[in-house]
Amino acid sequence: MRIYFTPGKDPMITDTVDGLNALAARLATFVSSSEAEFHVHADTSGSAKPHETLLPGITFSKSGGPILVTLDHPRGLRVTGSRENLRLWCSHFEFPLSATDGNHHHPEQIWLDGYTDSCTLSVIIEVQTDE
Repeated sequence: MRIYFTPGKDPMITDTVDGLNALAARLATFVSSSEAEFHVHADTSGSAKPHETLLPGITFSKSGGPILVTLDHPRGLRVTGSRENLRLWCSHFEFPLSATDGNHHHPEQIWLDGYTDSCTLSVIIEVQTDE
């Protein structure tokens, strides 16, 4: 998994279909568990082009309320929210096995009251076959 970031633009999380689906399964286990936080390291090797940088990971935290995605220096991104909202947000890491390069999801684009905080970063989760 790689997390591309440029200030003022949507962060983009990429991996292969298998990688994204494996992460979706790990996240589903986390959301159902008693653990309060789960961190996933990301690959920071190579070029971030055309983005500015590669972020080192993403941390998921259970709290009450809507999804809030923020920058968490130096760890990368932080996604917080209620168990129910995290379950929905994290389900966007799931892709059909037939997904191809460039297929993507925008997990915050669900129009459900109380789902996202108005200050949340928008995120793109995208299939890249050349990971």
